[in-house]
Amino acid sequence: MVKGKAVAVVTFPSTHYAISAERLLAAKACAYTIIPTPSELSHQCGIALQISFDDVQSIGILLKESRIRFLSHRGTIVDNRLYLEENTML
Repeated sequence: MVKGKAVAVVTFPSTHYAISAERLLAAKACAYTIIPTPSELSHQCGIALQISFDDVQSIGILLKESRIRFLSHRGTIVDNRLYLEENTML
């Protein structure tokens, strides 16, 4: 594993779910960054959210309670570059 800041990339099956998630997290004052979905993760929706790995569990609960469909993947940020880990769906 590359040393750096641990993050999670949250992907969605459609833009509808991505926008709903972004609105929910904004309303709850959760920290996130909107990023293009890495092509190695999905071709379904071009919008993904990058969150701190420390927030994966709490944000996952919020999304599930709101019936927002998503997958989260572990990654690492090094020198402003995202490195995704293989087979790490959370």
